[in-house]
Amino acid sequence: MSFSQSTHQMIDSKQIRQASYLAMHPQMNKIYAVNTDTSPRDISVYLISEGKFTDMYDSPYHGDYAMTPKMVVSSDGKYIFNGAGTVFQSANSKPANMQYVAAIASFDNIAFDMTGKTMYASSKNMIQSYDYQTFNFNTSKTTEGEVLKLFYQDQQLITISKVVPQGSKIPVYAVMVYNPQLMFS
Repeated sequence: MSFSQSTHQMIDSKQIRQASYLAMHPQMNKIYAVNTDTSPRDISVYLISEGKFTDMYDSPYHGDYAMTPKMVVSSDGKYIFNGAGTVFQSANSKPANMQYVAAIASFDNIAFDMTGKTMYASSKNMIQSYDYQTFNFNTSKTTEGEVLKLFYQDQQLITISKVVPQGSKIPVYAVMVYNPQLMFS
């Protein structure tokens, strides 16, 4: 459903397959959905204009590429990253939208440094650095604890991590801040 910000009234609604995970495009003109209740998984897009759903279509692939329910649109809106490591293009034209671009290692979280043209992907207690323009792997570093969430802000990598202190069996949750320049040098 979409609602007016000023009147709070519903503008439009569209049914999206049950149990789908959603990702909003930064321009807020598209919602990408990945299904979780069928195999193989598939991506679809719902186009939005002035709060109204104007079109919906599936990706051109059906089972050709590995997919998990995790899906993130890059902060510049150019790419769709799936947790299996599959990268698709995000475009305004239907023939170009959701086209396969590249593959990186599977991940649980991903964050983008658009000024440095770098992206960071985490899985368990590992953060990997990639060149955003080529998707080439740069390097990886082990973190203290399992990274549950990963953010990039103000030239810092920020994690919410589950850490088990030495000598304890009880996990604690910690916010960790890393300088990627030092971490990956």
